[in-house]
Amino acid sequence: MRSVLYRLLFSVALLFLSACSSSVQPHATWPAPGRYAVQWKAYLGAGVGEAVYPQFAFIDVYAQQRPHSVPQIHELVLLTDRGPIRAIPQGPVTPGPAHPNHQLFTLLTQVSGLPAGTYTFHEIQYVDEFKQKRRLAVGVWVIEVLPEAANALHEISHSVGATHFSILETEIQNPLPETITLDGLHFALPGLPVTSTMVLEQAAPDHPHSSPASLSDFQLLPFLTIPGALTLAPDEQARLAFLFGPDAVVQHERFVQLKPLLRYHIAAMPAFYSVAQQVYSRPFTDDTEIISYLHALPTAAYHSLP
Repeated sequence: MRSVLYRLLFSVALLFLSACSSSVQPHATWPAPGRYAVQWKAYLGAGVGEAVYPQFAFIDVYAQQRPHSVPQIHELVLLTDRGPIRAIPQGPVTPGPAHPNHQLFTLLTQVSGLPAGTYTFHEIQYVDEFKQKRRLAVGVWVIEVLPEAANALHEISHSVGATHFSILETEIQNPLPETITLDGLHFALPGLPVTSTMVLEQAAPDHPHSSPASLSDFQLLPFLTIPGALTLAPDEQARLAFLFGPDAVVQHERFVQLKPLLRYHIAAMPAFYSVAQQVYSRPFTDDTEIISYLHALPTAAYHSLP
């Protein structure tokens, strides 16, 4: 199930990145040919022994006709503040739709076996299709591994992200013999003072309750705000939405990856559950918008191609 989820996330990110037309404003000029890395703000939380799945996105710009060769990335390493960490590609890169002078593609990776702690990185290192070692800035990433293992709540259904960083949805069931109290999400997106508000979703009148059910069967509005926490008895389930804010912060973020931890407690004992990873990726509306984005990238997010 998890592998299917991450393949879906992979496809979602690619779709958002490549949803653009090929029109270019007369004054817009493509930057230098080469490979450019999308800049993410990302938090990936996990329990000890749990893998995380960073996804990276790239845009290759060509001087002439797009080559027939497919971009390749091998021997990928995260250059973290605690030393290099190997990230295992989960298959080859997935290219977006063909364009005459540029190519968008994404790569899903797996990182596992990390000791408890917090790992921050801004750059990756890899070997490209020309057997050359490369280094690229990829934004600001935080991987947090808690010293405890994640507990087994049952996530019946969940969102996988959106075109705007605004909401996370999940349907949770308590499989434990004890009553639990949900306390909210734990995450720390680097450089973003983001908060989340936990609310309970109501079923639409024309969609009676069923189990399991797709989140699409339920209206986003009206929400029922949960003041502080929500209690779930054994086998009880709840359809939750977490709203991110403030709007002045989140509405400007184009590329965000988030794998938060859902905090809860049993009596006075704290615990957590690893929520499904979310990809928030606002689509480019046309090539002119891509060109503007590439020109604004830091120098370290680019390298030339032979």
